[in-house]
Amino acid sequence: MQKGQVFRKGASWFLRYRDSVMKNGVPTRVRICRRLAPFCDRYRSKKSVESLALEILGPINSGRAQAESTISVEEWITNYYLPYVREQKRPSTAKGYRDIFKRYLKGKFLKGNVDISLRDFRCVEGDRLLAAVAHEWDLSHTTLKHVKSFLSGVFTFAKRQGALDGINPMRDASIPRGKQSRDTYAYSLEEIQIMLGATPEPARTVIAVAAFTGLRHSEIRGLQWPDFGGDEIRVSRILWNSHVSEPKTRASAAPVPVLPFLCRMLVLCPLSN
Repeated sequence: MQKGQVFRKGASWFLRYRDSVMKNGVPTRVRICRRLAPFCDRYRSKKSVESLALEILGPINSGRAQAESTISVEEWITNYYLPYVREQKRPSTAKGYRDIFKRYLKGKFLKGNVDISLRDFRCVEGDRLLAAVAHEWDLSHTTLKHVKSFLSGVFTFAKRQGALDGINPMRDASIPRGKQSRDTYAYSLEEIQIMLGATPEPARTVIAVAAFTGLRHSEIRGLQWPDFGGDEIRVSRILWNSHVSEPKTRASAAPVPVLPFLCRMLVLCPLSN
């Protein structure tokens, strides 16, 4: 069990100790020096900073501090978390995660001018990061919730992989007040009728399906004629960009009732033959 070396240099107290860090993907034992506190009335002696040193040495001496936890947060996201998301999540979800990282978070995991590690990222860093994102971008509260959810997922994955122990640092981070989300515009029945009257087939039937079934864009793109059963539509697949996948949930695959006039349109649509 190491005690480390506490010493004062100039106006600060420091701790010198040994720890395992990741270098080129390999755990390597190195000597580390970290600043503990300023030299001041509260911290005037070695004894006064012993508790600060123990906070650092405790996880190392107990074996709870993994070498992987010294990886920077940004490296963990880039090399571990996003590849996991790409393999395990839907392509649309993976793209959304990549966009959040690249647009709002990339290059911002810093403590001073140094990339902050998984181990050193605390709730206060999460709070400040969300505040910085909110200050830089005029985002809605919903988007800021998505940013926090992304970060929470990063550290949850690190815990599941054994790189971290303890509480997820994003758990108690507060979401800044963002701007009000815009209401989603819903076409009126009159507007839909105008569109149907001005649009030729087969686009006319596509518009009617979108207007009167409540299906998502990707679900509509994935529809095939066998999905239409006369008085209902069953979603058997979804199509996002060029990616084909199964419906998101069991409810998404449930039959959707089709209004009589839409049934007639589908039966008479030129594409049905």
